[in-house]
This record gives sequence, C-alpha cells and structure tokens, in this order.
Amino acid sequence: MRRLAGLAAVAVLVLTLAIVRHAPGAATTTTSGQVITVKAATSTSTTAVVEAWQRTAVGTLKQVYGPITAYIGAQGVGTASESSARS
Repeated sequence: MRRLAGLAAVAVLVLTLAIVRHAPGAATTTTSGQVITVKAATSTSTTAVVEAWQRTAVGTLKQVYGPITAYIGAQGVGTASESSARS
C-alpha cells in the first residue's frame, strides 16, 4: 500500500498528467487525456482516496483505477517544504 501511494504521488508530480481538485464531471474543465484525483477529507488528513481517469473517444472521463486509500503525509496536504511531512 505504501509503495502504491508513492507511485501515485510520482505519477502526479513527475508525469504531470493533470491536477484536479474535483471529481471528474464536476465543474472542472480539462482537456487532459488522463487525470489522477487525490481527495482528502481535510487538509490535515493523513490518507486520501486516489483514482485514475482516462478520456474516452466521446470526450468523457472514465474511471480506470481505484478508488484506493493512499497515505499522503504525516501532516496532511498543503504547502510542502524540505522540513515538513506534507504532500
């Protein structure tokens, strides 16, 4: 589980497919072919739900992976720095 969470983080940061703060279908506009969503209940949550989406031939986003629970940092999410445990 921990390795998978790390891989999901790398996919978001290195591949920069897309960063979306809403679930696909919400009022978000993106032309990305692939989207990874990371949804945390609060900014101090240490876990989040990760899902991957693929654009279909008709332009909608179809869920292709997840939902899985992933560890996102001992201090949750927010402004990261070398001295913090935030994602």
